[in-house]
Amino acid sequence: MICPDLRGFGWSEAPRGSYLKADLGMVGFHVCLKAPDRVSHYAAAAISHLWVRADEAPLSDRLRLLSRLWYMFLIASPLAGRQVVERVPAFIRQILVKGSARPDTFTEAEIETFVAQWSEPERAQACVAVYRSFLTREFRQIARGAFNEQVISQPTMILIGELDPVIEAENLRGAETNLPNLEIREQAGVG
Repeated sequence: MICPDLRGFGWSEAPRGSYLKADLGMVGFHVCLKAPDRVSHYAAAAISHLWVRADEAPLSDRLRLLSRLWYMFLIASPLAGRQVVERVPAFIRQILVKGSARPDTFTEAEIETFVAQWSEPERAQACVAVYRSFLTREFRQIARGAFNEQVISQPTMILIGELDPVIEAENLRGAETNLPNLEIREQAGVG
């Protein structure tokens, strides 16, 4: 079993360079596509797959999703992003607490451990790079259907929380052609 520690997050190194999902974020889906012989089963948690058909959703659903992603746009912004992440711990705290279905499960010490890492300049820059890469490059690739001809045939499970503020089960459906062995497992009461 392999469970990657993403570059720039937690206590991993946060070097300058690429923060494209193909290099580190949705890395599991990319590994399944690029080296299928190395993966027998794949499980992803609280992340979308590469075949979300947002353009087919009603405009109201797309606008609702964009409103849930407001923090990504702020973090990715060229002027304010890094400053907010690095110097406004209340912002990171807000994302953690408001993004949680059950914020009371975190102790104050756990919240502080999570928030403190983002005050480090390297981590703040990594955070900005992840969101900027996603919004300026990867999201467009996915929306344009860059992966539409590719298939992951390995048994794949995506685990999400029923109360996840961004990922919803209904947005993951409709990729049967590309993920014929997909199981979406939604855990009640968590996010």
